[in-house]
Amino acid sequence: MMTLERQARIVIGGCLVLSAMVAWFHWAGLAALIVLGLGLIVTGLMDRCATIALLRPMPWNRRPSDTAPACSADARQQGA
Repeated sequence: MMTLERQARIVIGGCLVLSAMVAWFHWAGLAALIVLGLGLIVTGLMDRCATIALLRPMPWNRRPSDTAPACSADARQQGA
C-alpha cells in the first residue's frame, strides 16, 4: 500500500505535467501551473496538505480494521 504522501506527490506531479501540456495551447494551463506552485509553497510553509486530506477518505486508503467484516462473530450469534 502506498503512503498518502506518495499518493499526493503522484497526483500533484500529474497535475503539473498536464497543466504544462495545456499551457502550450491555452493560457489556463499557465494559470493552473501558478496555482499549483503556490499551493506547494503554502503546503511547505504550513505543513498541511489539502491533497492528502482529499485522499485520506478514499476506499483504497482504508485499513482492513476500519470496516467490520461481513461475517463477524456477532452476526453469526444473532442469526443462530
